[in-house]
Amino acid sequence: MKGAVEAALAELGWARPQWYTDIKTVMASWGSVDGATDALSRGGMVPLLVEHRAISFPDHTACDMVAWRMGLAQHASFLDSLDATGRAAAFDRALELLGPDPAPLVRRVIFLTATH
Repeated sequence: MKGAVEAALAELGWARPQWYTDIKTVMASWGSVDGATDALSRGGMVPLLVEHRAISFPDHTACDMVAWRMGLAQHASFLDSLDATGRAAAFDRALELLGPDPAPLVRRVIFLTATH
């Protein structure tokens, strides 16, 4: 789904903002259970629970998924630069690229609790 939305927007001239690339680079250092545990410890906190969770959203339609993805911050200024016709074209193209029967949306997160 991410690929479909980003490809549809790129066809209209969108490129990942530098801040997004920078954040993704930093997140890679703590975007795992071990990395998040280490980051908490380096910050002077005591990890109580750090686990990877997959959260499924099986009731989301393809339209729901595209709308959610297009609503993320890295797309906001680009979508704001388009008129209503351009935004609709990007949305429709993302749906086309996503296909008629996309897999359910699953968000993978690191869930953590810690104490000081």
